[in-house]
Amino acid sequence: MQNHYNLVHRADDALIDELAEQGLAYVPFFPLGGFTPIQSSALTDIARTLGATPMQVALA
Repeated sequence: MQNHYNLVHRADDALIDELAEQGLAYVPFFPLGGFTPIQSSALTDIARTLGATPMQVALA
């Protein structure tokens, strides 16, 4: 299953749980927000604390 999913678009949370129970994969597209990556001061602060980039945190 592949669908639009990232930190902002999380409508498939329940579907992802169902697929996991069935052992089926879910592949998000635009996991970093699409053509304009997700930008957030909170995401940047968390990344700085972890020594990572904001995009690494968004993917994790």
